[in-house]
Amino acid sequence: MVSNGESDRKGHGGVQRKPQKQDKEKPQDTSREPSRPTLLTHDGQRVVLENVYRGSPAFLLCGGPSLITHDLQLLQQRGILTCAVNNAAAVFRPHLWVCVDSPGNFCDAVWRDPGTVKFTPSNFLRARLTVRDASGRLQASQDTVSDMPAVFGFERNDAFVADRWLHEATFNWGNAARRVDAHGNRGSRSVMYAALRLLFYLGVRELYLLGCDFRMERNKPNYAFPQRRSDSSIRGNNRTYEVLNNRLRQLLPYFEKEGYRVVNCTPNSGLTVFPTMPFEAAVAQVRSRLPSEIVTEGMYDRIKTNRPSQNRPKRVLRPSKAGVPRGSGTGSKAPPQNRSQVLRPKRMEAPTGSGAGDERSSPPVLPPNGHNQSPRPGAGSHE
Repeated sequence: MVSNGESDRKGHGGVQRKPQKQDKEKPQDTSREPSRPTLLTHDGQRVVLENVYRGSPAFLLCGGPSLITHDLQLLQQRGILTCAVNNAAAVFRPHLWVCVDSPGNFCDAVWRDPGTVKFTPSNFLRARLTVRDASGRLQASQDTVSDMPAVFGFERNDAFVADRWLHEATFNWGNAARRVDAHGNRGSRSVMYAALRLLFYLGVRELYLLGCDFRMERNKPNYAFPQRRSDSSIRGNNRTYEVLNNRLRQLLPYFEKEGYRVVNCTPNSGLTVFPTMPFEAAVAQVRSRLPSEIVTEGMYDRIKTNRPSQNRPKRVLRPSKAGVPRGSGTGSKAPPQNRSQVLRPKRMEAPTGSGAGDERSSPPVLPPNGHNQSPRPGAGSHE
């Protein structure tokens, strides 16, 4: 596991696997992939979470030793979105969390926390966690990543191309060991690539970096949490930081074009690509968008507002023209009538002894002018 959110070490199940012959014959090409990535749930269902945090600034916490020099309690205030990588989530409980290495490299307390939404490569959804036994030794757990709450899998690629990096259907995390990018950088992969790409996908366009020391030294703490490093690991990680600086500098023009503003709040950082800002100033800037005080009094009272619909002229209902039946072809339809208001002719009572059971036996009814009217269609003649 590489410090400050970077990963490029052999032995992290699936992270450094030997390239297959098929990969040599058919290099991974993402140029024709759709621009909208999808994520996988624990049971393999595809979901789209694009822009769910649209317009929200965020803080990305990496694992460098400077992380614990900040007052991280400030990040627990309302309106602040946090994301951590790897075991930096053991130092601070974030809203979001990203990893690219074997799940067993990270604390099971992070995996089991329903309050943190976790993102991991989809091929690790069936991988087992690591737990400690009664004596404190690490051992494989019976629980897998897919058994944990709030977990999503993402598809990734290991072919870094700067001009398409923000809009690939899979998340790039650097280059495979034998692959060389356009600027001559060979190999080198990191969880920081995946975190930057994921947050852009989720809609974050203002990002503040913490714990990005980008420097490892012998006989000194190299993480914000207890973890020793061998001399070879220190050399490998420092090489990873050099390549990260180079590739992030290639990505910067595309970040600026998309309005993706990244600011480094890490003191004395080896990451030199992005502008810097003190941590406290960044928190104050994010918090300034929220009211300084929340007042709930009166919120449940009805508030009269001038809605645009209330200013419209009221509709006037005009009665239909008398004697014009519906569908008579006059060009306008009469408004529907209430059936209870429709006047129907009363049935005439037959005189006593005239055969009341037969309506046609009744004598014709003359109108007031004394003249007979035409018989109703279907009625018999009484002449």
